[in-house]
Amino acid sequence: GATDQQRASKPVPLNALRPGDLVFYGNASYSYHVAIYVGGGQVIEAPRTGALVSYDGVDDAWIGGRF
Repeated sequence: GATDQQRASKPVPLNALRPGDLVFYGNASYSYHVAIYVGGGQVIEAPRTGALVSYDGVDDAWIGGRF
């Protein structure tokens, strides 16, 4: 899940994100959602199963991750 991806990646501050970095929602012990940063303060994500893939801001994210 998102927590496993968070732990496997190198932490990146939100102000240092690059397109293709992952963006995590939650906290240091549990991430409940992950999206992909596309630039300009925006991510692309599928908010839940069955939902359309869409763009959104990084406003609620707590950290990024990079592989």
